[in-house]
Amino acid sequence: MDEVSFKGWTDFDNPNFKDFSDEINTLKGTKKDALVKCMNSAESLLKKVLKEKGICFDGSYHQNGPYGTPVFEIAGENVDLNGFYKWTSTFRYWGGVMVDCGFGGSYVDWAWSVPGDAKAKTPDEVTGENLIPFESGYVVDAHDPEFDGQLGD
Repeated sequence: MDEVSFKGWTDFDNPNFKDFSDEINTLKGTKKDALVKCMNSAESLLKKVLKEKGICFDGSYHQNGPYGTPVFEIAGENVDLNGFYKWTSTFRYWGGVMVDCGFGGSYVDWAWSVPGDAKAKTPDEVTGENLIPFESGYVVDAHDPEFDGQLGD
């Protein structure tokens, strides 16, 4: 069985991580099914992290903020799927995630802005969050046992 673990937050455009959606579109059969299952597990884990830490922000920050995109690691029996993945979505889908986490409003309210009296709380405002900066030229080696989700020193 494949295990999915939350690793931290990065930029939506960070090329150093695979993107679940992009990878799924290149696969077929049982490998595709396994990665879809991992992506769904990552989404459930993401919602748990957001709820527990009170992290909430709009779809615009998800795609344009320096730490708006969650990163997960897959490790398990499907060795060729193992590695680090970004979980990305549309503005609207991200808005739905905020609603699913109980932050109120509708998905449209969260898609482009923080609704009403709500206050955004981004990962960089939460003590202890693993913030993975966009560092061009750094390539993540999923098989490197020393990699702990942190880039640089």
